[in-house]
Amino acid sequence: MSTYLIISDTHDNLSNLEVLKKHVNTYLRNVDTIIHLGDITSPFTLKELLNLGIELVVILGNNDGDKLLLKEVYGKISEPPLEIRLCGLDTLLIHGFKSASITHKIVNALARGGDYDIILFGHTHRYYLDVVGSTLVMNPGALSGYLTQQPTYGVVDFKEGKAYIASLINGRHLLSTSLPSRT
Repeated sequence: MSTYLIISDTHDNLSNLEVLKKHVNTYLRNVDTIIHLGDITSPFTLKELLNLGIELVVILGNNDGDKLLLKEVYGKISEPPLEIRLCGLDTLLIHGFKSASITHKIVNALARGGDYDIILFGHTHRYYLDVVGSTLVMNPGALSGYLTQQPTYGVVDFKEGKAYIASLINGRHLLSTSLPSRT
């Protein structure tokens, strides 16, 4: 696996999920895995994600309603934080902590600590992409588009050696960076 679609904060916006399906069929045909960073909200939205037929990694967020039913629909759903390996790199998946400013402080402190190669987070509804030290830090923004100017998603593409944030409206890249090199 080498290309990951990173989404967060879907908040049951099924029409945006339909648009994402079109992006997967148009711009993102090489996606191996979808990573959802919390706030799917309801089991019916999770079922729609599962219908994409792409491997799915999901952590829960603060607005996920019936966590037991979500876990019943998809037994692999996890409580954050979740440590995984992406293409051999230590990766941390979190949703967020209280406010956007506290979330950024904690995420950047974790990145400066250097224990993770990649940190992916959601919660703030604001997209963010940076390399802190040697750690790639990404928030894909809110797929729902709620509380933002536009719905967004992220991609981490190991084959191309890049990460980017894209607009769900037109697929245009809003931010991009090269993946940090590992020695």
